[in-house]
Amino acid sequence: MRIPQFKQRLLSYLNGLETSYQRQLAHTCDVHYNDTVLLQLCFDGHIPMISWCFNHGFDVNQCRNNEMTPLHVAVSKCSTKIVRMLLDIRADYNKCESGGWSPVMRACFEGHTEIVRILLDVGANYNKCENDGWSPLMFACTNGHTEIVSMLLDIGADYDKCANDGWSPVMLACSKGHIEIVRMLLDIGEDYNKCGYDGWSPVICACSEGHTKILRMLLDIGADYNKCKHDGWSPLMFACSEGHKEIVRMLLDIGAYFNKCENDGWSPVMLACSEGHTEFVMMLLDIGADYDKCNNEGWSPVMRACRKKHKEIVDMLLDIGADYGKCENNGWSPVMFACSNGHTEILRMLLDIGSDYNKCKHDGWSPVILACSEGHTKIVRMLLDIGADYNKSENDGWSSVMFACSEGHTEIVRMLLDIGADFNKCENDGWSPVMCACRKEHTEIVRMLLDKGADYDICENDGWSPVVCACIQGHTEIVRMLLDIGADYAKCKNDGWSPLMCACSEGHTEIVRMLLDIEADYNICEINGLSPLIIACRYGFTEIVRMLLCIGVDYNKCDIYGRSSVIIAFERCHSDIVSAINEHSMNQTGS
Repeated sequence: MRIPQFKQRLLSYLNGLETSYQRQLAHTCDVHYNDTVLLQLCFDGHIPMISWCFNHGFDVNQCRNNEMTPLHVAVSKCSTKIVRMLLDIRADYNKCESGGWSPVMRACFEGHTEIVRILLDVGANYNKCENDGWSPLMFACTNGHTEIVSMLLDIGADYDKCANDGWSPVMLACSKGHIEIVRMLLDIGEDYNKCGYDGWSPVICACSEGHTKILRMLLDIGADYNKCKHDGWSPLMFACSEGHKEIVRMLLDIGAYFNKCENDGWSPVMLACSEGHTEFVMMLLDIGADYDKCNNEGWSPVMRACRKKHKEIVDMLLDIGADYGKCENNGWSPVMFACSNGHTEILRMLLDIGSDYNKCKHDGWSPVILACSEGHTKIVRMLLDIGADYNKSENDGWSSVMFACSEGHTEIVRMLLDIGADFNKCENDGWSPVMCACRKEHTEIVRMLLDKGADYDICENDGWSPVVCACIQGHTEIVRMLLDIGADYAKCKNDGWSPLMCACSEGHTEIVRMLLDIEADYNICEINGLSPLIIACRYGFTEIVRMLLCIGVDYNKCDIYGRSSVIIAFERCHSDIVSAINEHSMNQTGS
């Protein structure tokens, strides 16, 4: 059935009911939101049924829970005829929703010009603000409803009234790029230097968003182009940061401060360098901007350009004499940024000009360590060719070789070994390059280190050996390589854990088999009395348990708390293991 036909039949049915019942239906409300029949009909826009509600004495100003009235709904839906009907029966045109929105405010926000005119004609309050301090004029300005702005100004709306955050109508129009509205507000005399509570001015709004024509209007009228936000950001900084070329040129031509820094010490030059705006950098350098000025963290413009890989800007700064040896507060130099981020061409420029390639950060990281850590092979080769110190360690004792081994950068490891890097040098906790490679399963690197003669039995401070590292991580091929070369498979960690125990704890069946085949001690216990069998029982590795039982392990051995293998398996609900041990026990006793 078609909706209009249904509504007409419904209305005919309603009109056929007793008047008292019609009145009762017209006054029915939703129990959850207090929605009224009239309010829902205004959403729907069915005028005959709205008239039916009127005829039964419904309160036109009755609200739902959020203080919304039928008039609010009609305005939102741009139902001009319904708005007139509601006003004709004395709808309150100044009543606000719970957020403080009035009907005229809603109409200004939505751009319903005719409805705004109707509401103004009946005397609606055009200066009343919602809870955040926004007036009807502000909503019209921010959404670019030029005709509505004109109507409001003609009727005397307060154009200097600001929102709770201090933003004025002209700031909103400048931010959104509504040129004609800005012109109207300036012509009527709105304060073009007034700032929001965070320091945003109309000029800053225009510069930030790239509204060139609006900025020109503001400059022509005498607006302050050096006024900064509370965090120190100037109009020129915003233009440099956002890449608005024409605005940067306008501001420099008019004499804007080009060396002024924001509160963290960032200058226009640094912002342009960081964002890669080459032409802006050139303009600023040509006008005499300070290209060595650092921010509060010690970052210079050339550092920002090096980090962001803006090669042309780096070239310009070096040509003009920028300090390429200066470091930021943590010791990072331009060379380090180029090495860390893999910027080969920039590094070559810095090396050609004589930059220090051995200078370290405060934590001891050198350029070559950074390049090795990140896997930048070409950069490592460049540094080694120029004579960089490849054995220098950072403050925790990690060397270039160790970083390359840990991260799996095989080609870099090969280069370092070929040049004679120390492959046995350990970091402060005793970890060696071969241990790092074993732990991370970098098989080819392990092979290279062993072929070179790396110490395969060296242990770190807690007693971890290369074999233990490989066993606990399940790196079968590496374990085989270590065993083939004669690594000590019985060497235990400081807590007594043997390689076999480590393999049993992680369920690495093939490694367990390899260790048992070369007669690893399967009855040895760690400091708490845990044996390989108890460990396998605890974690539920049935196949490993069967292997240990077959080889003759002592299944009656208990930990320091007196718990045997079968008890631990039972406690962990590993029924298959309990059955396997009991079956093995019966076979052993012949019962």
